[in-house]
Amino acid sequence: MFHPNFTLLKTVAILTFVLFLAGCFHEEDCSDAHQAASETEQCSDENLNNDPDPKNNNGPVADTGTPTFFVPKSNTYYRLQTMFLENDDKCLEGNKLAETSTLKGAAFMDDCQNVSGQFWKFTDAGDGYFRLSTLFLKDEDRCFEGNKVDATSTLGGAAFMDSCQSVSGQLWKAVEDTSNAGYFRLQTKFLENDNKCLEGNLLASTSTLSGAAFMDNCQDVTGQLWKFVEIPASTIEQSTATPAFVPDANKYYTLQTLFLKDDDKCLEGNLFDPGSTLEGAAFMDTCQNVSGQYWKFINESNGYYQLTTQFQEGADKCLEGNKIGPTSTLGGASFMAGCGNFSGQFWKIVPDASGYYRLQTMGLESENMCYEGNMLDPNATLKGAAFMDSCQDVSGQLWIINEL
Repeated sequence: MFHPNFTLLKTVAILTFVLFLAGCFHEEDCSDAHQAASETEQCSDENLNNDPDPKNNNGPVADTGTPTFFVPKSNTYYRLQTMFLENDDKCLEGNKLAETSTLKGAAFMDDCQNVSGQFWKFTDAGDGYFRLSTLFLKDEDRCFEGNKVDATSTLGGAAFMDSCQSVSGQLWKAVEDTSNAGYFRLQTKFLENDNKCLEGNLLASTSTLSGAAFMDNCQDVTGQLWKFVEIPASTIEQSTATPAFVPDANKYYTLQTLFLKDDDKCLEGNLFDPGSTLEGAAFMDTCQNVSGQYWKFINESNGYYQLTTQFQEGADKCLEGNKIGPTSTLGGASFMAGCGNFSGQFWKIVPDASGYYRLQTMGLESENMCYEGNMLDPNATLKGAAFMDSCQDVSGQLWIINEL
C-alpha cells in the first residue's frame, strides 16, 4: 500500500545526505586550495628573501594590484633616486653626450648635489606619457631616452640625453609599485611591451654598462624602484645663479654665443680696413688659433672693461659697440677703434639667469641694448656683423667666456 508521508520522508533524507556530501567536498577543496596558496606564498617569500642579486639588497619587492601613475607638478624639478642607492645618497644625473663626459654621456647614479644635471622636469606628452629633461640641457633641447641594450645601440643601449624628437624611447610612464608606496617603475613607450624598466646601477667597472642607467627586464630589484623628490624653487635659483665674471688681466679669452656654439664660432676682432671681412667689423668666425679671437679685458673700474685682442692690443685698439643707423660707422656694426674714453668702449659683463652672460656698453645700457653675435650671411643684419640690439630672449645675445 502506497504511503505518501513515508515517500516524502525518504526523499528528504536522500537530499540531506547528498547535500552533506557536497558540503564536505567543498570544504575539503577550499582547505586544499588554502593550503596550496599558503605553501606557494611561503615558497615565494623564501625565494625573495634569499635573492642573491645585489641589486635587490634593500629587501623584496613585488608588483600586484591596480597600477597608479605618477602625476608630476607643472614647472617643477625633481631628483630621481632608487630604493637601491638612496641610502648612499645617489641621484640620477643626465650628462652631455661627449667623449670627455663620464661614461661618454650616459645617465648614471652620482652623489646627490646641487648640479643642474640632476634637476629633472616631467613634461606632459599626452596619453599618460611624459618627456624627461634636465635643467642642465634645457637650452639645448635634450630629452632623456631609453634604448635597447645592444652593441649596435648608442652607448651600448645606456639611457642618455638625446635631441628631443618624435621617438617612443623618449616617452616615459611612471607606474607606482603597489608593494612600495611612493616608488615607481619607469618605462618607455618603445619598450613597455617588452616589459623593460629603467634601472639605476652602481657606478663601477663590474656593473652592467659600467654603471650607466639602462632598460632591463622589469623584475623584483630595488634598482628599478624610483622615488621623485621635489626640489624647492629656492634651491634651483641658488644653483643656477650665474657667478659674476672676474677676468684675469693677464689672460686671454674666447667669446662664443649659445646660438653658434655648436657651429664652433668665436668672436673675431678685425683690422678696420675696406679690404677686411665686412670692412673690419667684428664678426663670428670659425674658432681657430688666430690672435684676433683672443680677447683681453682691461679693467676700467666701476664694473666696466675695455676689450682688446692679442692681434691689435699693440696698436691700442678696443672693441666699440655702436647704435645701428645710416650715420654710424659701418652702419652700427661693432669694430676695433682707437682705445679712448668712449662710452661705447666701456663694456659691462652681466650674468644672465640662464647661466650665460650678456654684454652691454655704458653708452647703450640705459636703452637696454645688448651685444649680439650673428651668422655671417649676406641676408643677416649688417651681413652678420656683431652689433648692439634690444636685449631680448635670443641665444645670439647669450655669451660664453672661455679662458685660454
